[in-house]
Amino acid sequence: MLIDEILIAILIISFGIPIGLHDLAFQKISNSVLSKFLLGALSIKALELVVLENFHDFLVCGLGSLLLLILLSFCNNYAGNPVGYGDIKLMALLTFILNFEKATNFVFWLLTIWIFGALSFVAISLKKMRFQGSIAMAPAIFMATITYLAARR
Repeated sequence: MLIDEILIAILIISFGIPIGLHDLAFQKISNSVLSKFLLGALSIKALELVVLENFHDFLVCGLGSLLLLILLSFCNNYAGNPVGYGDIKLMALLTFILNFEKATNFVFWLLTIWIFGALSFVAISLKKMRFQGSIAMAPAIFMATITYLAARR
């Protein structure tokens, strides 16, 4: 269905820009903004559920993103918290929205996040000439998401 893909793209761009800029400035992703993003995503998913009557995909996406949230939180704690929980919640939310049809699509998305994160590190290092210990990952996550959506077509 084309209309839901357009709505998802509008939702991702309209929340991606402010979340990314806020993360760059303050190294924090606000729970209130993520909650609004979640409400928008749930609205689109509910529309898909009503129109397409595809409860199975809705359930699989929800359980998959919950599993990802738990797994990333566990790995993050085990590794000494190198990634902020806002980034983890953002990735889980985007996993719910994107509805990866194949595991390879999910791996492509994760690798693209890693590549954009590495490019962000290089750009910050070149600009400041020293690394302060943390990178704003939200811009990399959203750039990877837009790249995935463009490559999916």
